[in-house]
Amino acid sequence: MSKQVRFFVTKDDIAALMSVADQLGCRVIARVIPTESTPWVESPTKVTHDSEAAFFYLLPSEFAVVEAFYQELEFEPGRSKLIARTSPVIEVSPGSVAGSKPIEGRIYLQQDDSHPRYSTTLRYFDRLRNWIRKNWTKTDDGKFFLGEETTRLCRSGNFQLLYGGKTLQPIPE
Repeated sequence: MSKQVRFFVTKDDIAALMSVADQLGCRVIARVIPTESTPWVESPTKVTHDSEAAFFYLLPSEFAVVEAFYQELEFEPGRSKLIARTSPVIEVSPGSVAGSKPIEGRIYLQQDDSHPRYSTTLRYFDRLRNWIRKNWTKTDDGKFFLGEETTRLCRSGNFQLLYGGKTLQPIPE
């Protein structure tokens, strides 16, 4: 069963979350690699909010890179993409900011819960989710979290949160 935590964040907010991921021992693993090659990994603190990637994956430190599974792309022979459903990874979509409007991001666990590595991956996901719940503010509809800087910018009127035709607000302090 998939799990997700949805949020609106600035680059400083996502940097704080990636610092936590780094402290937990997570590493960013390549989404696409040359077929038959070993995936690269790097510290999550090197990922920026301005990254060209719409999303990336975190691999918990308890797993070796060879435990992530890749499948060759049908229309790009010689290149393979990570298969999140069968790999012990957590997807991170950092979202973005367009002017004064943050665009939704999320952390997402897609791995099948019958997978033997699921419980370990879930433990890392839960640690990230718990940090978000403890440190970030919920929106008034209860569906999203706001990073610290995003909350401050919303409360000062510098950010406008729009989702599904509605304007969202941080819950009152």
